[in-house]
Amino acid sequence: VGLFILVFLIMDPQVRNLAWYLYKSIMKGITGLFIQIDPVGIIETYVSHLRKQLENLEGQIETLSGAKRKLSDAIDRAKEELDDQLNLAKAGQKKGLSAAEIAVYTNQAGRLKARIEKYQSLLAKLDTLYQILGKMDKAAKVVILDKTNQVEDIKTQRQEMRTGFNA
Repeated sequence: VGLFILVFLIMDPQVRNLAWYLYKSIMKGITGLFIQIDPVGIIETYVSHLRKQLENLEGQIETLSGAKRKLSDAIDRAKEELDDQLNLAKAGQKKGLSAAEIAVYTNQAGRLKARIEKYQSLLAKLDTLYQILGKMDKAAKVVILDKTNQVEDIKTQRQEMRTGFNA
């Protein structure tokens, strides 16, 4: 009798289907412990990752803004020092200083002009980069908002379907 019941259970297609679906459910549960398999959860994880990347981008924008401010201050200081060096050279000419002494002031003024030009070139590049990062920031915020709305829509649809099936 026991052998007959065992053979019947093995041969019955409904029992085999039940065992197959039970096996698949158990494996899906085990997989779910290690990997996110819920589509809504995957999108939520993606949105969370985007938010972290946006925070990083905003930090980079702040750092770049600080660097621009420092460079702009350095340009202003160099311009002031250039004016001082040129004034010293003019004052030296009026006082009758030697050409070598006046050359020190004029050489320093030349170096300051070159430094200002390099700094202005670098500042222009930083401005361009700042504008690009600003556009990336805006685009990332739009994508995050869109994905967040998509997740909310999917959650609402899922809840409505579950309510309908329960009814």
